[in-house]
Amino acid sequence: MPPSIAKLLMTAFIGWLVWRDMKRRTGVSPAIWIPTLWILVLGSRPVSVWMGKASEVSRSTESYAAGSPIDRMFWFALILLALGVLSRRPVKLQRLIAGNPVVITLALYWGMSVLWSDFPMVTLKRWIKELGHVLVALVVCTEEDPEESIQALVSRFAYFLVPFSVLYIKYFPHIGRSYNRWTWEYMYIGVAEQKNGLGMLSFVSGIYVYWELFILKLKDLEKVTKADVVGRWVLLLMTVYLVKISNSATSLVVLFLGIAIAWALGRGPFKGKPSKFEATFVTVLVVGYVADQIFGIREFIIVQVLGRDLSLTDRTEIWRIVLAAGTNPLLGAGYYSFWLGPRAEMIWADRPGINQSHNGYIEAYINGGLFAIGLLVFFLLWVRRSQAKAMSLDSRFGVFGYSIFAVALVHNYSEATFFRMSLLWFLMILLSFSLRAREAPKAGVGSLRKGARG
Repeated sequence: MPPSIAKLLMTAFIGWLVWRDMKRRTGVSPAIWIPTLWILVLGSRPVSVWMGKASEVSRSTESYAAGSPIDRMFWFALILLALGVLSRRPVKLQRLIAGNPVVITLALYWGMSVLWSDFPMVTLKRWIKELGHVLVALVVCTEEDPEESIQALVSRFAYFLVPFSVLYIKYFPHIGRSYNRWTWEYMYIGVAEQKNGLGMLSFVSGIYVYWELFILKLKDLEKVTKADVVGRWVLLLMTVYLVKISNSATSLVVLFLGIAIAWALGRGPFKGKPSKFEATFVTVLVVGYVADQIFGIREFIIVQVLGRDLSLTDRTEIWRIVLAAGTNPLLGAGYYSFWLGPRAEMIWADRPGINQSHNGYIEAYINGGLFAIGLLVFFLLWVRRSQAKAMSLDSRFGVFGYSIFAVALVHNYSEATFFRMSLLWFLMILLSFSLRAREAPKAGVGSLRKGARG
């Protein structure tokens, strides 16, 4: 098939999916397109890269610190738009902020890190951008129907990025394929910047579409046709295909883990019972650890099943180098500041071009110290509690939220997404507000919707 025809057909498919989604949803205002743009860029490539004007930020620590003015303007514009929407939604906004002290404490702590950062201006700029996560998440959660708005957001994310990734990989290889600059490894990247990004957008989309088909039971909802169900099946198959060709072992593991958790909590033996699921999961981990000590099954799983080495593609050595580089054990280097200056140059001498430790927990420690680790633990417990309570209130959305929470814990063992401009971290912040948004009073809803459309 000629690329031009393939592009036309895929664009028509995406347009149909979006049109059907907008037609059947109620309680979702046009303001939802602000977080949609936010999450689409988080899950793909920076605006500067799409425009072909990206600086080579990974070639020197100076350019990495400076970033792109195009990207700064884009994020700042969305933050201003989010503030404009929120200024018209004071009733629910105040309740949500007061009801989520963990996120507010996290934001304040990272803001205070400007005081001890070696690069205070860079830290400040990155912290302001991080606040955008909170503001944009609040736009979603102050909608008339927050859960439906989150579904609309994640649906449209999948509608755009998954089909376009398949299109670019199959018909536009100069966009959808690349080489690793340092290893010359051939990569399928789709709309992402590298294979792990493709894996992340695919497993998030895959877990969501599975949840929509089998837990939400899309076919039983009003205004849903057989064509809508077929469209979701096509999307689900696309996500599995993308995860497979991305060659990201972490993404493959978390995709099937997320689907398994959604099944277990939504339809399986632990339906609506996350505590029993967690107890069973911990038991399995303990038994697995004992079995590994006796039979060495970890080597079989990592090497034979996943096709990786025991160092997790050199990640264990990166962890050692990063921890040996030194940082304030209590306060860290400051928000997103570890990979700057002489410290980063020293690491780059051994591992050129890396700008993360490939472990979200280590990344939290080196940037924020033990205080950040403590706050991260409280935040994770808060998200877990909110999704568990949602399930106890018979909200099927809680199953999806818990699945994303669980895979984020696993994913951050070999990738760093906590406290960053990343898709998973934004979803976690969104989930931290979701239950409070659901419980918020309906008073003022009419004015909120009017403000969103005004």
